[in-house]
Parts: sequence; C-alpha cells; structure tokens
Amino acid sequence: MSKAERIVFILWGHHCHEAAATIFVTALREAGLCVKVVGLSGQRIAGVYGLALTPDIMLDQALRLAQRAICVVSPCDAASLRRFGNDPRLGDFLREAHTNHAQFVMGEADPAWLASIGIVFVPEKSNARILYPKDAGVMHYAQTLAHALVAVDRKLRRD
Repeated sequence: MSKAERIVFILWGHHCHEAAATIFVTALREAGLCVKVVGLSGQRIAGVYGLALTPDIMLDQALRLAQRAICVVSPCDAASLRRFGNDPRLGDFLREAHTNHAQFVMGEADPAWLASIGIVFVPEKSNARILYPKDAGVMHYAQTLAHALVAVDRKLRRD
C-alpha cells in the first residue's frame, strides 16, 4: 500500500479538546502521514474552550475510508465520545477501523461503551487502545506516535 492509502483519523466534535487535536494533527502531518480531521457534529465545530476548527471530511466520508485507517485519535472525554456514538455511523466507523487493525488513541475511554458497539481490545494485538497524556507530555507523545505510525505505514507498504 502507498502512504496515501493509509489514513490517521482525528475525530472532531463539539467539546473536544482543541489543544490535543491540533497537537496530533500537527505532529502526524509533520511526520508525513495522511491525516483527516473528521467532523462529528457539523461543518465548523467549537471545542471545549471555544476554538472552532473546520474538519477535512465529515463522518459519512470517513466511513467510506475506514478500511484505510492506521490510527483513530479521539481528543475528547468518554462522555463526549458516547454522545457522538448516538450516531450509529460512528460505531460503524470505529468497528471498521478496529477490524482493519487501526490503533485507537483516546483522551479517555469507556471500555463498557466500546464493548457495547462491538469493540474489544486484546492487549497482545497491534491495534491497542492507548490513552494519551493530558498534560504537557501530549506533544512528546504525539511525536512518538507519529514516528511509530510512520514505521507501521512503511511495513504495510512493504507487505
């Protein structure tokens, strides 16, 4: 697969954390990865502190691309993700990404909710659920994630 065929998806909706979202987008794109910000609740969406970001694509488009996911980043708390999950397309998107071994990077997780939509993480598998740090360490974490995903992307292109 070519680099353009694998995508990192950043979920973006009302009350998501804009600092985490922008740090992940910047670090991952800077590393040369294809990153798509996915709008979950409109075209121009304000985060938890009021900063509005415009998504690259909407959930319908992301759903059609989910099999190309290398990683899904959810920069929000568990309650917000559950609220977004009221839209069944999000569950479909997450299940498809999970089935295709995408990594999940989350601000907070609700394993019971994830299991209710059919996503159970097995620690030995490559598509683990990872909680990112919520302090100043998020920048370093995002850069480390970017380097790891570039290595995964290279391996997928060789196979």
